[in-house]
Amino acid sequence: MISYRPMKTISILAALLVLAPAARAADGVVVKADGTSVYMDLGAGAASVGAPFEVLKPGEELKHPVTGASLGPVFEKAGAGKVTSVEEKYSVGALESGTAQPGWKARVGAAPTPAPAALPAPAAAPAAVQGEVLRNPALKSPFFPMEALDIAVGDVDGDGEPEAVLATAEKVEARRMSGDWPLLCAYEDKTTGSRILAAEARDLDGDGRAEVFVTLHSRLAGAVETMVLDCVGGAFKVRETLPWLVRSFGEDSGARALAAQALEPDSNFPAGQVHRLAFANGRYQLVKPAFKHKRLDWLFGFAFAPAVGSPMLLHYNQAQRLVLRFAKGTWTTPAAYGYGSGNLQWHGREFHFHPRLLTRVEGTELKAVYTLRNIPKMLSLAASFGLYSGAELHRLAFNGLSLEPSWRAELAGGAAGLDEVPAGPGRPRRLAVATVGANGLTAVWLFDE
Repeated sequence: MISYRPMKTISILAALLVLAPAARAADGVVVKADGTSVYMDLGAGAASVGAPFEVLKPGEELKHPVTGASLGPVFEKAGAGKVTSVEEKYSVGALESGTAQPGWKARVGAAPTPAPAALPAPAAAPAAVQGEVLRNPALKSPFFPMEALDIAVGDVDGDGEPEAVLATAEKVEARRMSGDWPLLCAYEDKTTGSRILAAEARDLDGDGRAEVFVTLHSRLAGAVETMVLDCVGGAFKVRETLPWLVRSFGEDSGARALAAQALEPDSNFPAGQVHRLAFANGRYQLVKPAFKHKRLDWLFGFAFAPAVGSPMLLHYNQAQRLVLRFAKGTWTTPAAYGYGSGNLQWHGREFHFHPRLLTRVEGTELKAVYTLRNIPKMLSLAASFGLYSGAELHRLAFNGLSLEPSWRAELAGGAAGLDEVPAGPGRPRRLAVATVGANGLTAVWLFDE
């Protein structure tokens, strides 16, 4: 089953807000204590970043005075702190007082709820962002009569100049990035029960023209697959269909490549392993072995970066926060990024279509990460329906340990996707963002790094 975020589902959102129960504390167990770091078996859905937690030490057993039955131990508060990161099956907190031991009870409360006057506060940027430099776009395209859900950049006609490839749920358009941005090639998917999810543009077969990889879901076939399109004579022609999702990622060298992943009709293992995608001997194929990096289980929204020992993995967690995963330990951004244009309900699991993570690597050092941040309307539940009051493009500088706000750009409407425009003769390297306004029109904004 697949679901999409409608842009105007206000009535459903309002009902959810009315029926949503008040947040309650969740009880779990301390599974590991390392200095001031406390690992608890309370993951996404039970804990949230910034929430207070207590460590409770079991004491004297309490018995019923009439029946003599054991009522369990009396728990005494032994420590307290705040949750700093949340994973799928566990969370990590920082002790601010007291101590903790494996096996003791952990109780996580609700994260502080902002005052209504501060809405949309759940998605508000942290205080550190207030000192960021504001960046204006270097160029804006005209508005196009489409509601884009993704953007990719590539030279689809082989003239040496990159084109902007914009994808909606039903069609794909490639436009020249000059003048009035004329239409170069177009494709419309008229298959019943089919819907486009994302797009990539990359010359994988080495013929000088970028192929367009369009990932889509077929309700009738019950499959997620990728069409390979070639721009020929003003129209996109379907070359072949691949049984995988396809997405670009950043390598630890700073270069970008394509990866592929299969979704399986299995509730126990709904997602296959992530492989590099290559073209050899006249066909597209998965490069073996698969990526083995810990916690890399979803194709959308990841990158590698150089680090001591082994490459560092960057990815979004279920709370939409950006995680730096080192060989030992992790660091998580305090703010949420990565809200995308849709999600996928697939055999009992929800997969988010995060925008691309773009990295800048110089030599053997990660210098910066570029990411998008859509700001949900009203309350954070609005993000589940694609209801955004605005969006931002962020440059986060890497200081060797964490990411620091460098500059941000405010975007009108919502941000549908992010890609890079490579440097060329007389052309600087830039960032391309597809912005979708409340009127349903799309424009491409270009930013200098």
